[in-house]
Amino acid sequence: MARFLDALGRLCVRRRRTVFELWVAVILGTGVLGLTHGGMFVQQSTLPGTETQRAIDALHQDFPAMTGPTATVVFHETRAASPADWRVALTIGRSIENIGALKRVAFVENPYAQGMGGLKDDNAVVVRLNLTGTMSDISHADLDALNRAVEPARMAGLEVKFGGITAMILNQPKGGPQEGVGIVLALVVLLLAFGSYLAAGIPILVSLCGMAVAYSLIHFSASLFQIAPTAPMVAAMLGIGAGIDYALFIVTRYRQQLAEGDDVETAVGRAMAHSGHAVVFAGGTVVFAICGLFLSGIEFIGRIGIATALAVAVMVVAALTLLPALLGALGTRIDRYRLPRVRPDRSSRRWTAWGRHVDRHAWPYAIVATLVLLALSIPTLSLRFGVMADSMSSPKMEARQAYDIVAREFGAGHYSPFVVVAKVPGEEQRAKPKRVVPTVDGREGLSGLTGP
Repeated sequence: MARFLDALGRLCVRRRRTVFELWVAVILGTGVLGLTHGGMFVQQSTLPGTETQRAIDALHQDFPAMTGPTATVVFHETRAASPADWRVALTIGRSIENIGALKRVAFVENPYAQGMGGLKDDNAVVVRLNLTGTMSDISHADLDALNRAVEPARMAGLEVKFGGITAMILNQPKGGPQEGVGIVLALVVLLLAFGSYLAAGIPILVSLCGMAVAYSLIHFSASLFQIAPTAPMVAAMLGIGAGIDYALFIVTRYRQQLAEGDDVETAVGRAMAHSGHAVVFAGGTVVFAICGLFLSGIEFIGRIGIATALAVAVMVVAALTLLPALLGALGTRIDRYRLPRVRPDRSSRRWTAWGRHVDRHAWPYAIVATLVLLALSIPTLSLRFGVMADSMSSPKMEARQAYDIVAREFGAGHYSPFVVVAKVPGEEQRAKPKRVVPTVDGREGLSGLTGP
């Protein structure tokens, strides 16, 4: 392995222009692939072997129209209009009829029709709908069609908000500043470690190039099978961290070899032989460990593992090919543009002195570090587990605003009701579920019940 990595590093230095061209082609090629053939990240909710899944399967069999992707439409009062006004109520009814006429809509509630479900009071009207197909089939065009369908209510002056899993996923933000903040912090740490802008920037550049390829491949994979919306975030978090870490190993060793008098090609080869070996095994260990998420038995969790493992694998390839080419291009200039008043020998001596100080006082530092870690772990005692819901979205998102209106007007439980499914084997048994409703209705913690 060491001999192979040494030869690979030297080859990348000699053919660095070819390596750069290949990486540009790969970044552009995978980017086009992801943009043209990429799928939508959707929340998969199948939990094989659970009671919930058996209920969902029963609904699929007997009530397929009620098992498709869901959305919630909330008509809310404004100063200009109120659902209590019969003329405004007519526009709401017309909007509901427009929704039901859409080809993509399989079922829609109507609180103005007997036995058709929905919620209404003088301030708000809430209807839920089911779409045909699966989440992978839903597009932004479908949400645009829903927006056009409720135009009569908007023209009457009502506030109309869309919620539910469909609207939440279609309107999810394309990314926040978290990854950017993490990269900036990583750059600061690398600057303190290397004392050089060039040396600190190389691991960042390698990780960004690798993540560009990884994200495009993950996006394309979403067209082949369902991948949860959280997968790209998890992949970016671990992928960028791994990419910076792996590049750091090799850059550190390369600078040491240059300091010992090696020429550029020899320094890269030896850095790859020593630190590259660690990168291969570290990356391989992470990939296999993350793929172990399939052992959870929950399919969408395993697929998050695939996306993350793919990102880490791409980072390993970037560290073993793109990084040696960059080091070869920079050569001995890697330590240029140093931070003011920072010298390599002084920085090295400071860290060496700190390491020896900690070693001499190992037990006190171990105890203090353990106490700090335990203190930081206290919030885990208050963790609450759940599924992705509108209540977890940003207050700026329309899906969250729809949830807040429903929770304020009707109570939070009305937004995500429990569904009870009963298999009725014959005509004589059909009346039994209706007799159950009065015995359940009115119980503590139950704000409402809709019978069959």
